[in-house]
Amino acid sequence: MGEKTSCPRLYPLQILSRKWSYVVMRALRQGKRLTELKHELEFITSRILSRELNLLKEECVIEEKEGLYSLTKEGKAHQVLLAARLTHSLAATRSVLKCLCNEI
Repeated sequence: MGEKTSCPRLYPLQILSRKWSYVVMRALRQGKRLTELKHELEFITSRILSRELNLLKEECVIEEKEGLYSLTKEGKAHQVLLAARLTHSLAATRSVLKCLCNEI
């Protein structure tokens, strides 16, 4: 994991910029067990999925309770960026956030 940005508006983008974080967070819009995640995200190796889940837990974006993975309050707040990324390119999202934070 890289260094956390000083701009709170850029932090979600920093997380979502990783190759698999967006895919995993999208899958966790509704809570899922690890077996369900592995089935839904069968194109991601178990090793990569475990690494991404651990990173997202460290970043307080997801949580695991009794074997159920789900988005935290902070993770749910990133839903706006998740939706934006579905309809816009990452470059367009970066441009908007650059204007907001004068950073990148």
